[in-house]
Amino acid sequence: MVRNSTYEKTRQQLLGESWWTTEFLSMMRPGNDTSQLVKGRRLAERGQVIIKGLYPGGSESVVLEAVGGSHYTAIWLADLEDDWEVVYRIFAANQNLFSNLLSGNYCRELDEMLKEARIHIIPASLEDLDYRCDCESDHHTCSHIVATYLALGNQVNADPLLLFLLRGKTRDEIIAGVSQYLNPEVTEEVKLVEKTQAKEDEKPDLTRYYDPGTEFEAVQFRDVQPSKDAAACFSRLGPSPYKLGKADLSDHISGVYSKAAKFAYELTDKEE
Repeated sequence: MVRNSTYEKTRQQLLGESWWTTEFLSMMRPGNDTSQLVKGRRLAERGQVIIKGLYPGGSESVVLEAVGGSHYTAIWLADLEDDWEVVYRIFAANQNLFSNLLSGNYCRELDEMLKEARIHIIPASLEDLDYRCDCESDHHTCSHIVATYLALGNQVNADPLLLFLLRGKTRDEIIAGVSQYLNPEVTEEVKLVEKTQAKEDEKPDLTRYYDPGTEFEAVQFRDVQPSKDAAACFSRLGPSPYKLGKADLSDHISGVYSKAAKFAYELTDKEE
């Protein structure tokens, strides 16, 4: 009972309330290899899993040990391959549920439809996964894989589309696949949404970063005068702990500030 309570407490801390994440991590309940499961959950709870990459078909992570050192882990899920066309047709026939998925809510009804078509998005057991860790543990599933899988659960909880990414397709690929089964009007609407999103995500043109443009052409700077105390910004730091001869180093540097200010003023005056 204590172990199950620990699991439930950890699950709530890590996952929140989404049903798809609960199912995603259901295989991590304490079983025969409890020590590795408990250690893995502790690593995940302490934030010692760094997910380095999520890509179509899998993920790569680094798990930090409490006593120092780290281990590389990788987890892969099987691609749906030809079943993707079935997924697209189901999504296209249930546009409201598909829209909810794109908005971050994976409806159980949609998952049941996929299961009826013998398509299981959420892995049911460790046999559905391929995974690797460089710790060379004697355990079939080491604590680092457990911790990585729990960390993936956090990601999936926030964005259920990651379930489909781990199965092999990106968000854009899924939208494109579904669009081919929609009527032309809906397809155009989807394209418009994608175009709008692309504009919002458009990166600034950094090649013109130093281009002054025309905004300041009418701006004129006049009556430039040197500061009465050019070394004020330096003197605020207080006396220097170093000496140059018998004089404080700050006295020498403050003099340089004054000369630099005078030189800058004279240079500006000549350019005018």
